[in-house]
Amino acid sequence: MAATPRRRMMSAGSATLAVVIALAIGFGGGWLFKKETTTTTTTTTTTTTSSTTTTSSTVPPALACSGSVLAGSLGAQQGAAGTIQLTIDVANVGATTCTIDGYPSIQLLSSNMTAMTERTVPGMTDFVFGPAAANAAPTTQHVKAGGTVEFVLQFTQVPSGTETTCATAASINVYPPSTTTPFNVAVSITPCNQGTVNVSPFFAGT
Repeated sequence: MAATPRRRMMSAGSATLAVVIALAIGFGGGWLFKKETTTTTTTTTTTTTSSTTTTSSTVPPALACSGSVLAGSLGAQQGAAGTIQLTIDVANVGATTCTIDGYPSIQLLSSNMTAMTERTVPGMTDFVFGPAAANAAPTTQHVKAGGTVEFVLQFTQVPSGTETTCATAASINVYPPSTTTPFNVAVSITPCNQGTVNVSPFFAGT
C-alpha cells in the first residue's frame, strides 16, 4: 500500500530528529549545552623575618685614687744653695685601676702627728732639678693596681723675713686631688717661709 503524504512527512520528521540526537550524542552536546570551566589560581607568599640581638657592655670609668689605696715613699733627693727637692713615689696598692689628675695637697706633721703650720703652693714652673714633667701642666694618670706615679716637692731651708729657725716635720700627709683621705709619707723636712712647700702635678713614674 502506497504511503500517504502525512506518513511521508512523519517519516521525514523522524529522520531529522534522529540526526539531531545523533549529532548531540556524537559531539557531546557541545553545540546544545555550554559547559563552563572555572580555573582558580592560588598564590602563597611566605615572609621570613629575622632579628638580630646586639649585646653591648659598658666599662665603667676608673674612680679617682683615694689616699686609702695609695702608699708613698721617698725617692730621689737633690739640693743646692738651701733649695731642697724631693721626689715622692706613689704606688697604687688597691685592686683596681684609679686615676689622678692634678696637684697634691701637703700637711706637715710633727713627730706626735700634730699638724704644723704650712702652705702648699701648686704649679711651679721652675723645679730646678726637673724632671720636665714636674714643670708641665697636669695630665690624667691612670694608675693600675701595683702601678706608680710621682710628684716633686721643693722648699727652701733658708729662713726668711723674721724667721730665725724653721720647724722640722717628721712626716707629711698627702691628699690626692678630689679626695679628703690622705696617705702618709715618713720624710723629715724643714721648710722655711712659714712651712711653704711647692708641689708639682702627679706624673708617670720613671
